[in-house]
Amino acid sequence: MGVAAEHASKAYLASISPVLLAPAIPTTDDLLVLSGNGERASKQISDIRTAAGETAAARVAELLGRPGAASGSTRMLREARNGITHLGMWDREADPKEILASGIGYINEILDELSKEREGFWGDHAALSRLILEEAEAEIVLRYEEKVRNAARDFEEKVSGLTREQRSRTIASLEALPVSGHGPVSAAARCPACGSLGVAGGRDRRDGSGSWFDPRHFGCRVCDLALDGFELDLAGFTGRPLDGAGDTPGR
Repeated sequence: MGVAAEHASKAYLASISPVLLAPAIPTTDDLLVLSGNGERASKQISDIRTAAGETAAARVAELLGRPGAASGSTRMLREARNGITHLGMWDREADPKEILASGIGYINEILDELSKEREGFWGDHAALSRLILEEAEAEIVLRYEEKVRNAARDFEEKVSGLTREQRSRTIASLEALPVSGHGPVSAAARCPACGSLGVAGGRDRRDGSGSWFDPRHFGCRVCDLALDGFELDLAGFTGRPLDGAGDTPGR
């Protein structure tokens, strides 16, 4: 699936301009050949390098209007293809169905952009791809809703019986506690379960639009809610510019 996703990414880039297939740090020959000036290059077309999977996915995300890899599919596939050939080997603890669904959703999005029929790409696996996608999405939503519901219940139990002033002090003291780091960059984010301030941790990424915060995990000390993966998208935690207020080094 990882290889298919990378090939789909490059097909989309090539449909816009072959130059977009250039590696992150291209040589002159790479640019000459990809721009249609191969007669001036010292290498044959078979000898040039193209973008790595991570670079290709980053460019696709930017062209689709999601710089900073706001899409969960793009984020997972970008990491999976960064030096790893088989997507299923990326994370032994990850749900295989969720990983497959991320790849299917990502490729479907590219097929739509290319005005290609999904059934034509998936062939005999079209029905199976739809089933995997539907089941995985339903399971993720149910898991997310259960997490938020349980965290909200725990929060109410934690502050029940407290006066308004005691409740405010308790929340403020819990918000001040550090959240274990999940990346070198963190930013304050509102908890979807209790409304308190939690911490979204992740990494910074640079692309043509600038530097972006790419969240990987969210934690709330007030209600103990923890989210990651596609749960972040359901909570509305997506990429944002790093020059915005509230972005701080990871804790």
